[in-house]
Amino acid sequence: MPEISIIIPVYNAAKYISRCIESVLNQSFKDFELIICDDGSKDDSGKIIDEYALKDPRIIAVHQDNKGVSATRNHALSLAKGNYIQFVDSDDWLAPNSCELLYKAIKKNNSDLAIAHFYRVVGNRTTVKGDIDQKCSLSIKEFADYMIENPADLYYGVLWNKLYKRSIIEENNLRMNEDISWSEDFLFNLDYYVFTKKVQVIDDPVYYYVMRRNSLVYTALDLANVIKMKTELFTYYSNFYQHILDPEEYQKRRLSLYRYYIDYAGDSVMNPIKDNTVRLGKERPTLKTSFSQESIIYDIYTNRLLFSNLIGPLVAKYKLSKIDLAILMFLDEEKHVSSRSDLSEILNEMSFNIYRSLVKLQNLNLIAITSIKDEDTGYKETVIKRLPLSDDIYKDLLKVKEEIDDIRFSELTEKEREEYKRLNRKINETVSRRFK
Repeated sequence: MPEISIIIPVYNAAKYISRCIESVLNQSFKDFELIICDDGSKDDSGKIIDEYALKDPRIIAVHQDNKGVSATRNHALSLAKGNYIQFVDSDDWLAPNSCELLYKAIKKNNSDLAIAHFYRVVGNRTTVKGDIDQKCSLSIKEFADYMIENPADLYYGVLWNKLYKRSIIEENNLRMNEDISWSEDFLFNLDYYVFTKKVQVIDDPVYYYVMRRNSLVYTALDLANVIKMKTELFTYYSNFYQHILDPEEYQKRRLSLYRYYIDYAGDSVMNPIKDNTVRLGKERPTLKTSFSQESIIYDIYTNRLLFSNLIGPLVAKYKLSKIDLAILMFLDEEKHVSSRSDLSEILNEMSFNIYRSLVKLQNLNLIAITSIKDEDTGYKETVIKRLPLSDDIYKDLLKVKEEIDDIRFSELTEKEREEYKRLNRKINETVSRRFK
């Protein structure tokens, strides 16, 4: 039995389906089955799916007459055998570690749902999107409190940034509503949330969501149609809160529920200035393999790559650059540093860039820069210290350090980890003596 059943509904997606399937097959997590259900496509989608199924036994190719995306997903759900369910749309694709991140998250604390950030793609630009900007474990009430503040955010409504327990789906006979053609995924999620006790949140982007001009959330619907469609779903939305809250709590939040009417598709417009967009293909560093893994340069390079990759969500969360965060991480460890030139040398950054970051961090009251005069020599030493206002960033940076270690040591035993740390300390001591 596979751990994850990945479901892709397909209709006339010949232009995109290969990219989507390849992103699944190239996952770092391998214990999955891939159910691709063709909903009566008129193009070559069915042929492409069958060709992939012949190459990989994990792929199950399914064909049916055209019935709509909800019926297609339901058909695939009826065939799924995995312990967990992950949905992917045929014109989108997964980040390389998507399954692994979601799987590790849902297994943590025996959670019922894992939810993650995603990349929103418009043309050749992309930006990271999400709503809960920290890794955490939430009760369903805590999760619902986040959702009530931003109920129409795709983050809560869509299927593809989440991992579900199949046991919850099957034991409660949860399926997509085939009678509606708008927000059927949000309706499914509301039904699922009712039976959810623990939600594990990760702030890593796991999915590439492609916004197309003919998609419903991209189209500017007139207010009358929006209200009409939302009215049809509001009863389900309100019932969810009545189910998880006691009557007194529900009454306190009742007025907030109506935010759902006016909070429409908050992720449907990309602002290239506000959203800190980057060119597609530059959002995730990739490993270059043009030199030997035995090289000292390779060690420096891979550690820098890991840092650059894992620090990305914090760049978006705190609106700080990678240099800003690297400085704060260094100050975490050293508490203070004597000069800008030291930082420039240690972080391998131009002195001007270091200066610009220091000014920014000081203006934000994240660091303090002072001069201490030696009374004997008259020499002034510059001291840079991290301030308490940066404590939340400090905690997140420590988590990044832990994640880097988790990745580097993931295939080592505990005994091997301890031996590596011992040898590394010995090497560092030897190097330190050399430069004294």
